[in-house]
Amino acid sequence: MPRNVQRRFAAAFELLRKDPRRRRPKCDGRLLSGTANAWRLRVGDYCGIYAIEGSKIVFTKFGHRSDVYQRSVHTHASPINSTGLRAGAS
Repeated sequence: MPRNVQRRFAAAFELLRKDPRRRRPKCDGRLLSGTANAWRLRVGDYCGIYAIEGSKIVFTKFGHRSDVYQRSVHTHASPINSTGLRAGAS
């Protein structure tokens, strides 16, 4: 994923922390149709798929929006930490 998109996701993470269900400029999160708790955050041509678990936002997949919705056996749950990055990322 390009660095500028990573920075835009980091900024969107800050807005998600305040209210993960509210749509706003630069933080376009929506409930995926046909799901109870699968949300998508779109940043440009990229998306992150996440769930809201209590006070945690757990991302399961990131990728180009043309690919991210396809089922994959390679999805990993990654709660975002205080820096806006998944645990263990630098």
